[in-house]
Amino acid sequence: MRFLEERHVAIVVDLLVWSHRMDLLALSNVRGEVTLHRLTWQKVWTLAPPSKGVRVTAMAWRPDGKILAIAYSSGDFFLVDVENADVVHKLQTNGEVSCLAWQENKTFEENVAKKEMISFLQEENPKLLPSLPTLSRSFGPISKEENAEDSKQINSQTKPNLLVCGTVDGEIKMFALGLLSCGSINLSNHLDDQKCHVLSVKMDPSFKNLLAVVAVQNSDLSWVVQVMHFDLSKIEKHSEELLILAKQYGLILSQVGYLGQTMSSITEAWENILMEMDSSLSNYASQVEPGAVSADFLELLMFGTASPELQTFLLSDLTERGLKKLGNSIELSYINIQKLVLKHLQAVSAAIYFHVTGLSGMANEKAYQEIGLCLDLVSEASVSAAAFISKATEVQQVIDSSMKNYKAFFRWLYAAILRLSDERVPPEMVKMRQQELTFIAEFLEKFDEAQEGADGKPKFNLERLGQYLVDKDLTTPKDPSGNHWHQFLNGDPELKNNPFIVPKFENMSLVQQHKHLLSALTRLFEHPSRAFDTPLLQTKRVHETKELAQLRLTTHCFDQRFYMAMIDKQEAADVLRYAEVCLRSFLDPVRGALFRFSDEVEHRVLDVQFFSEETISVLLEQQQDNKMAVFLQFPLKIAVEQALVFYPREGVEATRLLEPNSLKPLENMVGAQIAVNGERKVAVVLSESRRRVRLFEMEVEEDEEEDETTLNSTRESDNTDK
Repeated sequence: MRFLEERHVAIVVDLLVWSHRMDLLALSNVRGEVTLHRLTWQKVWTLAPPSKGVRVTAMAWRPDGKILAIAYSSGDFFLVDVENADVVHKLQTNGEVSCLAWQENKTFEENVAKKEMISFLQEENPKLLPSLPTLSRSFGPISKEENAEDSKQINSQTKPNLLVCGTVDGEIKMFALGLLSCGSINLSNHLDDQKCHVLSVKMDPSFKNLLAVVAVQNSDLSWVVQVMHFDLSKIEKHSEELLILAKQYGLILSQVGYLGQTMSSITEAWENILMEMDSSLSNYASQVEPGAVSADFLELLMFGTASPELQTFLLSDLTERGLKKLGNSIELSYINIQKLVLKHLQAVSAAIYFHVTGLSGMANEKAYQEIGLCLDLVSEASVSAAAFISKATEVQQVIDSSMKNYKAFFRWLYAAILRLSDERVPPEMVKMRQQELTFIAEFLEKFDEAQEGADGKPKFNLERLGQYLVDKDLTTPKDPSGNHWHQFLNGDPELKNNPFIVPKFENMSLVQQHKHLLSALTRLFEHPSRAFDTPLLQTKRVHETKELAQLRLTTHCFDQRFYMAMIDKQEAADVLRYAEVCLRSFLDPVRGALFRFSDEVEHRVLDVQFFSEETISVLLEQQQDNKMAVFLQFPLKIAVEQALVFYPREGVEATRLLEPNSLKPLENMVGAQIAVNGERKVAVVLSESRRRVRLFEMEVEEDEEEDETTLNSTRESDNTDK
């Protein structure tokens, strides 16, 4: 062990997890914050919790090290880009997540044909669609997880991998590439509805076996710890199909997020128009009798005379300058809405339609049908996406019409103010077509249809565009009588009912059409989660305890065997428990051993974690007048050699089986927890106060000079701390 440095942290640390690909350490604190540090302790970023009062319950790195999965006590867990802390995806479970594991299929061999399909999805497909323009921040912040650019990070994976999470309520969920739900196991169904708690989940590198360490509560409130072995052969068989489908799901997911942000921006721009009109008219409306607003404006339109209240409002409150400002503001909001619909809404809805219809060919293959891809649901989602495009086009037509009508209204009102002020009205403002006059009359008639807002003031329903941006049926649907395509379909009922003709949901608003599309996509991707059977192969009892909070365990799975090391501080704090389960033969009993480390000096076992397939890292505490942390790299082969069919009553004295100087004392430090990584050969030890850490580089050669330098550095750090 080479000591690198010692650091203090401002807030008490809960969890520490090393990346397998980079020298990065993720740690969470009691506030629910997650901080990423380099090996040099340089802070990369800090991520705030989703809400106050939640804490981090588990963390796991994606196999390529580019994404960190973070689970919270609220049941949420985020997939975070390690480069910039952007949340690229959010998931939700019914209960609190207790453990996470992210495993890659290391035995995966790509099929040539499907390799070409994956290459097409990643490289050629994007070329067929224009890049989505960046959303403006004029109407609120852009959520990072809803940015379409995040699809590059989500879909950069080339090998199948599964994110597996266990909950305190005894449920296990699996997500292909961390995105697509592809399986769920309710452990209570296998345990006669007994209360259970998932302590750890592990998959073997071949994707054939899932091992869960589960605590089952007895009637006397004690807990039985057992290993449950599930068969994942169907997931292993369809790894390639899951990889391709999950990539398509990731693409659609990013587009749906972009669509949601665009809809929010359109709604916000429309609310700006309502706010401008409300601020101008609400004070006047509060001074007159109900119904008088429309009556006064219509009287001004038809006879050219204004009531004293309306004349005061137009000449003193609104004024000629105020009207120009109001007109320019509303026109600018309309232009923004028009840009959002033309450049963003139609582009992203076309991209969603493209990706969804691309699934129809896959849904015809038996392999994809076996993983839950249903052709009928693909067709339903395609129709919904096409109908949304049609509705967006309809909204664009309404916007074009509304902008013309609004200009007519403001031109008339501006001329009316000039007449009331005895000023000359320009000749071009006097001319008005009958169509414009009809619109203005209908527009003014709706002034008194306003509903009361939360503050008791009227909220004006101005004209037809607003009805498309609320979650209600259209009050004034667009008249299709002048549409030649509509007339053509009505003249041929057989053609109208053809499945290739996109139906028109005439009474749906744009918001309702958006919800309809999201609902169709949800149904489409729900099936894979129910398509995979995960039969229980065997259950092995390994331990019994009274309190789960005192358990610390670590697991590993390779060579068709499942290995587990565990500490029960409630039962025996000086014992390291070891167990192994054979995955080949269900008849083989559990083999186990108990190890003590108190040959000359008594030691307590504080923490344990697998360093590699050959080594278990153990954190001990030397029980003397002055407590001191001791670090041990315990060879797994010793545990395997000492393991018996049944746990022996007396523990094996492990110090007699170790090489000399295997116990590494950490002077002037009382430890609490460790985090190690055999691939990067690094370790970190957390102090008892949980506010001080020591970083080590493992398995390195040190000369005497480096040893002396390290010792001096440690002493200087300790003196500074004192």
